[in-house]
Amino acid sequence: QQQQQQQQQQQQAAALPPPTSAPPASGGGGGGKSAWTAHTDKGSGKTYYYNAVTKQSSWTKPQELMSLEERATASRGWKQYTSPDGRKYYHNPTTKQTTWTRPPELDELPAEGGSGGEKTEGE
Repeated sequence: QQQQQQQQQQQQAAALPPPTSAPPASGGGGGGKSAWTAHTDKGSGKTYYYNAVTKQSSWTKPQELMSLEERATASRGWKQYTSPDGRKYYHNPTTKQTTWTRPPELDELPAEGGSGGEKTEGE
């Protein structure tokens, strides 16, 4: 089922048109310019990412644009989301766990306030 969802997202992302204007890349902490830029799909309002070099579109945020905490969280299987009421929660798609409490394996990571990459996502 997860593979089906990923394939469907890839197909949808492949159907996205290139953005009409490319805003400067932000975030990522890499210091250099990224080929990836974030854009909003007009039909769904969801953020997607476009690589001007490869002409690839993706619903998944590229590591180049992730904050340090986002990269570390992703490497441990957890993803942080923000609920419509502004509360942060965590989901691990591998274990299918969702929790309001920061998972213990993320405790050694610094808690970033407003790291920019967080957004509301529905599943």
